[in-house]
Amino acid sequence: MTDALLVLTTLPNADAAAELAKTVVAEKLAACANLFPALRSVYRWQAKVQDENEVLAIPIEQGYQGYLEWLARETG
Repeated sequence: MTDALLVLTTLPNADAAAELAKTVVAEKLAACANLFPALRSVYRWQAKVQDENEVLAIPIEQGYQGYLEWLARETG
């Protein structure tokens, strides 16, 4: 078990995504940021079909030890 998380988020445009990525890496809140065009979820909730942008965090329970050490150094 580690304290590392994989965080997925959406932003309104590529410039906002790049700005957030640069900020979290510079402030050592993230070791790395990857930019994807968009994350959009379509799902049924309370008997209605929803179409939303989403923010997600996924705990990293296992991983290559060298990578986990790098994450800790870059965010510590």
